[in-house]
Amino acid sequence: GPSTASGGPPAPAETLLLTSPSGAARMAMLGRWLATDLKIRRVALLTTPDHTEPAARLAAACRTQGLEVVADIMLPPATRGQPAAPREAATREAGAQETGELARVFARLQAGQPQALFIGAEGQQAARIIRAARQFAPGLALFGGASLVAPAIIAASGDAAIGVRGFASLTPDPPVSALKDFRDSFQRQFHTSPDPVSMQGYIALSMLGAAMQLAGAAALGDQATAGPALATALRAAPLTATNTPGLLLDTSWNAAGEPDRVAFIAEVLPGGSLGWSVVPPLIG
Repeated sequence: GPSTASGGPPAPAETLLLTSPSGAARMAMLGRWLATDLKIRRVALLTTPDHTEPAARLAAACRTQGLEVVADIMLPPATRGQPAAPREAATREAGAQETGELARVFARLQAGQPQALFIGAEGQQAARIIRAARQFAPGLALFGGASLVAPAIIAASGDAAIGVRGFASLTPDPPVSALKDFRDSFQRQFHTSPDPVSMQGYIALSMLGAAMQLAGAAALGDQATAGPALATALRAAPLTATNTPGLLLDTSWNAAGEPDRVAFIAEVLPGGSLGWSVVPPLIG
């Protein structure tokens, strides 16, 4: 198989190239956005158990930016199953109990005087947190991942969702011409909207084509050097979407093989539509 100059197999970093930045890189972008765009100095985190990893990465990113993480609270998982009491009465009772619990949680959060709250939750639980935040801490800026501004959560949150922001490292929805063209073409061909996974597949093919062109036939003729040559070619200089349209966005790759490109913040507007802003690349 392929080998390095020392005779052993190549280290993964020599040939690994990704279509999406790592979780740490995404949280680094989000932390920088909080500090530079929102001018936030104090952040609180409110998560469910399945979101502890991104929350920990965000906390580290915030501290790197000089922000203070004033609270980091984990909620229990959402309750599953039907209670034994009649459904309507049980729903009212469960709702009142959950509202009381969230009121106590927000009292703890507010003690640290945060300016922004990261919500790491999904579905109905995310919607309940959003509604509770508007009730018990109306001055907080609410933000999270892209799923926090999904249509179902916006609908379940009602007017409380207005102003909620979600970070998306790759999405077909912002009003960028290349993304719109890709979305329209995908919908015409497959009769459904693309998601970030389908976008990554499309980008991967373009990455390979661009790397082969940059590396040249001579470098690709030797199996031992082809992989590192392709990786080196892409790391050598940023690629523009103008010259390599399949990348969709201008992209460079760092030493770890992670792409560095713009990301997006979606903000819920009155009526439930989304407004978009751009988050610059980490390096440029």
